[in-house]
Amino acid sequence: MEISEKYRKYLVEIILKDNRYYTVWGTDLGDNDNDKLLVNKKNLLLFYKINTLKTTLFKFKDIFLDKENFENWISEDPFEDPYSTTDLTCLYTFSEKDLRGKKAALEIINSLNLIQDFYIQIKENEKAFNSKLLLDLKDNLYNNHFWKSDNLELPFNAIIIKKIQSALRKIYDDFVKQIEFI
Repeated sequence: MEISEKYRKYLVEIILKDNRYYTVWGTDLGDNDNDKLLVNKKNLLLFYKINTLKTTLFKFKDIFLDKENFENWISEDPFEDPYSTTDLTCLYTFSEKDLRGKKAALEIINSLNLIQDFYIQIKENEKAFNSKLLLDLKDNLYNNHFWKSDNLELPFNAIIIKKIQSALRKIYDDFVKQIEFI
């Protein structure tokens, strides 16, 4: 864990409908501290096994401009346990009850942020994350669970909840189409 923090590169586990995959998510210290994922052209690379990922990383030494940090991270990290886990399934299964729990709120925010980082990196579909609907959703989750304390506010009616469900499923479905499984 300390090695990941030192180099700001992270082995992450991603869950898609009960299946676990692994990839790299990190900050490119040579590219204005932009967050990046392990991408081949326009596809996110997800690995079935951590060992396969580690072996493959040596082929992707130029993904980060801060190449020295990336190479040091690869050589020093034992690649035993993921730094974090993001369950993207929450976007597909979203319901109104997910607005009420801090754990569900954090999972939704982390999932949206990971996917948004991917689209920013490949310079596609960034506008979807600036829609009023998604901005309102994220504001609501942050306000109710992370910035305020005891004032749970649920301003979304049933029609808006359906729109949020539809938008999150579309984001999930579009994202899954851009994954290369290895």
